[in-house]
Amino acid sequence: MELIDIGKIWASHNLRGTVKIMTTLEDIYFLIGEKVIVKKYKGNEIVLTVKFIKQTAPNKWIVDFEHITDRDAADSLRNGIIRITKDLIPEKKSEKITNYLGMKAINIETDAALGTVTDFFTTPTYNILVVEDNIHEILIPNISKFLKKIDVEKNSIYVELLDGMIELKKKKRGNVK
Repeated sequence: MELIDIGKIWASHNLRGTVKIMTTLEDIYFLIGEKVIVKKYKGNEIVLTVKFIKQTAPNKWIVDFEHITDRDAADSLRNGIIRITKDLIPEKKSEKITNYLGMKAINIETDAALGTVTDFFTTPTYNILVVEDNIHEILIPNISKFLKKIDVEKNSIYVELLDGMIELKKKKRGNVK
């Protein structure tokens, strides 16, 4: 059973247990009544059934799950990654859907490896892919100007960068004496 990551829970929405999610998919209504896996921030996974979905903005949705009925339960899912089995995706959509998380980012001009897509977040205009290696972090808008080619067989995305897009990771500050 092949699982793909399709989105991330980023907040609770109300007192009834509704959550806000971001996704790279254009449409997730096909998930109503289906079981999904939520990989929680601390690493454990929970299987939930989708009860209700409503789109609030491009790539942003509110979702109700069965058995998540209050804000505390919804808050426990914050930063959880939503995973589904690949066979849930309707056939007509399956060619369009690519799971960027875990893919290698390659500079299309130099063919140099830049890191791995570790996360994404949305802005009012588009998704931003977070690419990291041991010392660098790159925020790449998910638009054709930067995302040039997707090679699913090689698990790679080919990107074009502008000067200044590669930054050193911020070191966590320890106690300074």
